Amino acid sequence: MLPLDDIILVADDSHGIGIVGENGSGVYQKLKSFKPKELIVCCSLGKGYGVQGGAVFGFTERIKTLQKTAFFGGASPAAPVGLATFLDSEEIYTQKRVILKNNIKLFIDGLKRLNRFVYMPKHPSFSYAEEASSNHLEKNKILITNFRYPNEDSDLLSRIIISAAHKKEDIQCLVRHLNTLSEN
Repeated sequence: MLPLDDIILVADDSHGIGIVGENGSGVYQKLKSFKPKELIVCCSLGKGYGVQGGAVFGFTERIKTLQKTAFFGGASPAAPVGLATFLDSEEIYTQKRVILKNNIKLFIDGLKRLNRFVYMPKHPSFSYAEEASSNHLEKNKILITNFRYPNEDSDLLSRIIISAAHKKEDIQCLVRHLNTLSEN
């Protein structure tokens, strides 16, 4: 076990902020509960909030030290219109998180073979390794994240991302296609 009380724990929460945690707060409080010597969490606000910008959370003294660096001072700030919209949109984000949660549940509950996916509970990303599934979905005009990484000779990485923009019918259609593959 790591001696967390002697460690400065640094985490990137770009894929969690705005989506997981209480009111989309991300993983900061969960990581803080492990009682590291110090905790620094950075994130892009673009994935969960659609704001071109980032954030750093941590102890006040560490944040003050970071603010004095050329790296911090030279960073491009988020556009004021994006930040203003972000600050005025808490109710909308709350409503969209409820829709997202329901869409994730609809997807999970409808699948016959959930075990073919790698995912985290309450997170909208579902990875899998079956190239035939990706080909079938593409042939049926269902777009997913699908690429070879880190180079073109690598295995195919495929990921389904559920969003609050999906309608119930979208999720049901996706599940039908995935379940059809499960039957073959």
